[in-house]
Amino acid sequence: MKYKLKRFFRFLNYFSNLESKYFPCIILFNVIKSIRPFINLYLSKCIIDSLSITMSSNYVMKYVWYMVFVNLFMMLSEGYFQSRSNYYDFKLTKNHSMMKSKKLMDLNYDMLESEYLQDTIVELNHLETNGIYNLSSFGKSIGDFIGGILGFLISFYFSLEFFKSDFTFKNINNTTINIIFITIFLLLNIISFITVSKFNKKAGSFITQNTKKVFRYIRSYMDIIYDYKSGKDIRLYDMDLAENAGDVYRSNMYHVFSYFWTSLGKGSTISNFLNGVLSVIIFIFISMKAFYGSISIGEIMLYIGAINSIFKNALSIIKSLSIIIPSDSYREKLFNFMDLNTNIETKKVLNKEIYTNKIEIEFKNVSFKYPDTDKYVLKNINLKFNSGKKCAIVGVNGSGKTTLIKLILRLYEPTEGKILLNGENIKNYNYDNYLDIFSVVFQDFKLFSLTLGENVAVSKNYDLNEVKNSLIKVGLSEFLKKNDLTSYLYREFDENGIEISGGEAQKIAMARALYKKGKFIILDEPTAALDPISESNIYSKFNTIVQNNTAIYISHRLSSCRFCDDICVLNDGVVVQYGSHETLIGDTLGKYYELWTSQAKYYT
Repeated sequence: MKYKLKRFFRFLNYFSNLESKYFPCIILFNVIKSIRPFINLYLSKCIIDSLSITMSSNYVMKYVWYMVFVNLFMMLSEGYFQSRSNYYDFKLTKNHSMMKSKKLMDLNYDMLESEYLQDTIVELNHLETNGIYNLSSFGKSIGDFIGGILGFLISFYFSLEFFKSDFTFKNINNTTINIIFITIFLLLNIISFITVSKFNKKAGSFITQNTKKVFRYIRSYMDIIYDYKSGKDIRLYDMDLAENAGDVYRSNMYHVFSYFWTSLGKGSTISNFLNGVLSVIIFIFISMKAFYGSISIGEIMLYIGAINSIFKNALSIIKSLSIIIPSDSYREKLFNFMDLNTNIETKKVLNKEIYTNKIEIEFKNVSFKYPDTDKYVLKNINLKFNSGKKCAIVGVNGSGKTTLIKLILRLYEPTEGKILLNGENIKNYNYDNYLDIFSVVFQDFKLFSLTLGENVAVSKNYDLNEVKNSLIKVGLSEFLKKNDLTSYLYREFDENGIEISGGEAQKIAMARALYKKGKFIILDEPTAALDPISESNIYSKFNTIVQNNTAIYISHRLSSCRFCDDICVLNDGVVVQYGSHETLIGDTLGKYYELWTSQAKYYT
């Protein structure tokens, strides 16, 4: 219970930090909504009593005008605060999405690939977009709870005289009748609260239990059908695949949402039934007192409204609590996610000399395995990348080439051993400053639906000449003649956006690396999507592009590695050979010779 309370107040604070004006607006809206009916009830009583007792038209018109002006003022105020709360609710939801995105950006890369985090993200997204667990529902429930308490207290105040009025029915005195009524009232409300809470909690648990089984599938399927780039593959191969996937998707969606909304609906149905039962009891109770003359005609309307309002506000409190309390499971998951640590230490800041002096990176007894696994991807790596040298890393798929690069870039941390930059452990450097020395093109690079210039510079502000020079160096001179730096890539933001080829995309990614001017260049399969002529042009310019910087080059095409000073051969996570092309090809029993000869037949 203590932790649930702490999470509740922490969530209130989190809510307020996301949008400080939301709670004042939603609370004021609910306060006005709670007070308004009683003003109408009281003024209606005054009007009826004026007609039936004093018969004074002056009194009647006075109360009528009071009712008109007060209602007009309160309707305007209620409408204003409702519209404001809706606006701030929208802002709050967007700010919350940004907070989650920022958290993901701050996490270690290896954590992003974990099963636990992927499941957590899916759970949070589906809890937030379904029924009672989203942020809007929580905020509305807080407003309903406060408005409900205020309305309950006002209703109780207006009903006090009703309960005090003398009334006896078949030798049962007024006090006993009041106790019976209050007991029934409390009993029905407790049953309603327990029932609604039970079904709300059941609906939330169902989402959590089905994260892997259903929701991750649904998310993957939605990513496919909303990405227009996948359309050609679906059409060219087998439409049945898409249709079958659609059937599975619809089946899963029907199963999930029918169960989810059925659970919520059962609680709501039972609650509404109990509400109806109590309304009938209230009406009978008041009618009996009116029939036996315990209350006046004007008071009949007042007390029917007031006592009904006691129940409605009690129901509002119950419903809000039946959302606030079970949704603790969502708050727990959210804060577990928000409390994940980055583990990236940021100690030293690179000295300015590092950008002009030599840059050497050395692996010392480095091993790596993914979290929650026992298999090593890299084992006892001892390797040095010398300043100003070009080194190719080769090996079959799964040999650990890309993992080694991610360790250099601190996307992963070594499980064992250490990596040194000019003799200093890379962990001792400021993370952002350390990354500044690298220019990287990954095999699975990402271009954005932004302008060509922004894609190269990865910034809205950039040097036009430098961007153009970078594009020209990678062979996009003709492309630049047809397209401007302000032209958008793809068509998400501009219907006239450029649909670039795979080769053009790869060249733009390489231009991005050049524009950054990193002193350590890493190219992971940079020519995989290029035609042979473009590939040959890139290789012929490679030394000019890299200049005197340190460079690592990963490729499956061994013929393209001959221009490198050294070649590192990885096999099953181990460095099995290291040396120049001439040295390695001379070892006819080595792995490099095996790989070379297996490819050489395609080039003879």
